Amino acid sequence: MKQLLLILLLFVPVCVCAQVRESFDGPEITSNYSWQGDLDQFAIVDGWLVSRASPEEKSASIELPIDYAPSMTWEFEVRIAYKPSNFNHIRMYVYTDDTGMDYFVQVGNNDHEVMLRNAASEEDSPQTLVKTGLGMLEESDVFLRVKLSLEMRKTWFLYVEEAGKYRLLGSYEEEAPVSSSAGGSLRFECRYSKTHVNDFACNFIEVSMDKSAEEPDEEPEEEEEEEEPDVPEEPEEEPDVPDTPSFASGSVRINEVMANPKGSVAFPETEYVELYNTTSGSVDLTGWSFVYGDKETALAALRLEAGGYAVLYRSGREIHVDSPGQAMPLERFPSALANTGKELALLDPSLQTVDRVAYDEAEAGVSWERSGDGFYLSTDPRGGTPGSANSSPGAYEEPEEEPEPSEPDEPEEPVRTIVLPGEIIFNELLPNPYPDGSEYIELYNRSDRVLPLSGLSIALRKTDGSLRTRYPLSSISGTLEPGGFALLSKDIEGVERFYMIVNPSALHELKLPVLANTSSTLVLLRSEDEVVIDEVCYSAEWHAAFVKEEKGVALERIDPDGASREASNWTSASSLEGYGTPGYRNSQFGKPAEENPTGIESPVYEEATGDYAISYRLEQAGYVCRAWIYDASGRLVREVVNHESLGTNGVIRWNGLSGDGSKARTGVYIFYAELIHPNGTVKRRKEVFLVK
Repeated sequence: MKQLLLILLLFVPVCVCAQVRESFDGPEITSNYSWQGDLDQFAIVDGWLVSRASPEEKSASIELPIDYAPSMTWEFEVRIAYKPSNFNHIRMYVYTDDTGMDYFVQVGNNDHEVMLRNAASEEDSPQTLVKTGLGMLEESDVFLRVKLSLEMRKTWFLYVEEAGKYRLLGSYEEEAPVSSSAGGSLRFECRYSKTHVNDFACNFIEVSMDKSAEEPDEEPEEEEEEEEPDVPEEPEEEPDVPDTPSFASGSVRINEVMANPKGSVAFPETEYVELYNTTSGSVDLTGWSFVYGDKETALAALRLEAGGYAVLYRSGREIHVDSPGQAMPLERFPSALANTGKELALLDPSLQTVDRVAYDEAEAGVSWERSGDGFYLSTDPRGGTPGSANSSPGAYEEPEEEPEPSEPDEPEEPVRTIVLPGEIIFNELLPNPYPDGSEYIELYNRSDRVLPLSGLSIALRKTDGSLRTRYPLSSISGTLEPGGFALLSKDIEGVERFYMIVNPSALHELKLPVLANTSSTLVLLRSEDEVVIDEVCYSAEWHAAFVKEEKGVALERIDPDGASREASNWTSASSLEGYGTPGYRNSQFGKPAEENPTGIESPVYEEATGDYAISYRLEQAGYVCRAWIYDASGRLVREVVNHESLGTNGVIRWNGLSGDGSKARTGVYIFYAELIHPNGTVKRRKEVFLVK
């Protein structure tokens, strides 16, 4: 696994330079890099750096000199064989600014958090800049991969890896540049009490620098002034030109826009914007900017060859790019392109506008492609051509001439769709979000008709039966397909920060009423005549018994055809699904009439992921699961889940690693699971299976 990881790292774009890639392959700590510090307090064991510290001390650390750059990334893996606390945790010191302030990532405290902190050197009164609680830190065996990014010496981003992907925990921004220092030390530090001296381990550390983000050196300008005393004016102006070159209008153009990928079959449901180099030479996109409305996003460093295509999209989402196109993931790419249309622009490094366009209302699953006459809907059977030549626009020119007399004006009245009571329902509610998160309301179309949302409003009902302020959904111009979801929030980024987003086009940002954490009555009504479409009087008491902390846990409807006001038809979202499923099917979805077999299956190896999938299907919501892997001799290999709340159906995954982080050897193993319901129902499963 470690060798595969190192091979994959070789394919990082050339603009990113990895100055440290420590895998602790041994045999000595200093075998790969010249680590210094408490070397005698650590040892290499099975490819891990493990603590062998003295109980008389309170900490042990090793450090390595590193260089600084305006944009950097630090990644590392740690293992802690107990529940971390304020006195027993790991710190990774990454950066020291001009004032002597140390920045470090701390894994673990009494509140089970991963944090970005800073403190004056040699002092132990740190300030917390970013913090997020993780359930895995409440376990007695912690295995965690952490990533910290710094952008332009100003903005920090903290991530942890979950299910093979990094999840953003939070960000922090300084008003002034953090540091202008050339370099400092990277320090791995274990802080411990006498009872937890040797319970720390580190497996992988990487420090990379984004060379494309480095600021230009000022020394050449001084040399030119000394070299050319005879011609004072002209030579001084010439060097400024290549620093911020201007490009001809249209030299790189916005060539394709997928604003509404919903329903796409050929491609992932991911929004994208394609760029095309119209020139006969290559163009370095370093320093270029993409503008969405009035929001500007810096492009990643990429060389676009003559006639080449680059596909811009949101980092962390799936994308398909045709050959020979190039993918360009951007963390600040818009979280959701407007389906109704928007103005887009492309700026070169000198901030000159190279291209500016506006696309019209999007059609689901079909991109807007560009020709000499403007944009047209793609005629490619896949719905778009990301990364390759656009389809022919011909197919969309003839239908416009077919409508004959003035009859199109008459059907407009019957076309107006009226939403009937019960057709659109409240499906998921988050009244009590995480700190820095956002409340949300999810709607579901349980009818067999395509329905508009623009004619509806949301309001809270007072205790006297009257309605409070109406919040119209008029800004949502799109329609809701049968079986479709609409996620409403005042801050979409506050939702994306904590939950997996499967369908970005289902997310809508608009003004909404403030939801009480304890209970409230929420009403969906038609704006014109105030006919009630759905109404729910939710309560915090609807949460499952296993939920001790309600913050960040969504209430999910179980049966969409069941009663909205029935407490038994609502429960907490599954912890395995991140306590929320905004914009897609609920983790607790289930219908009482379904007669499919229930229970939990034996682990099945999946070639694509290298994981073992453990499928389950349950007759009702509310089950809690514990599951273990044992070897053929009955020795515990790994606890897969520990009192995790399950949905009505889903998959639990085991990555094939044992408790110490090593890969389980090929052979026969035993899977054992217990499913426990608050009503007293207990299901057990014991199965022999083969590990590859």
